[in-house]
Order: sequence, then C-alpha cells, then structure tokens
Amino acid sequence: MIDLLAVYDCPKCGKVLEDEVEYGEDIDVENDDIYGFWFCTKCNSTLVKPRTKDGNQCFEQVDHERWLWATGFYDDLTKL
Repeated sequence: MIDLLAVYDCPKCGKVLEDEVEYGEDIDVENDDIYGFWFCTKCNSTLVKPRTKDGNQCFEQVDHERWLWATGFYDDLTKL
C-alpha cells in the first residue's frame, strides 16, 4: 500500500489523520523537563493519542494529492 497517513484519536473530533494533528511541547522550567503532546488542529484538543493495534501504529490510505501535501512535497511552493 502507498500514500499512508497515521491515524490518531481525538476526544472531540474522533478519528483524525496525521495531517490534522501537530506535535507540541510544554516546558516545565521549575523541574527542568519537557512534556511532548499531540494536538488536533481542528479543535485544539491536547488529548490526542496515536491509534494503535497490537502495539503497532495504525495507518489509512489517502489519495495521492493529500499525501503529497501532508508529507511536505509542496512546501517550496507555499514560501513564494
């Protein structure tokens, strides 16, 4: 299979794909620690978790154009 995006579970939106989530970090200065988290770009929920089955990340096939946008193929065009 080609053109796969990772699947995530958002408590508000339900199933979301890799191009609908972003990774963020909270910095705890007092304890000198960094906490990473995924958040949904649709509803800004920070309780997003990767969907797994038998310990493996789940993926879903999408159309080729969406996959190109999600993997950054067109990033140079948006910097004009």
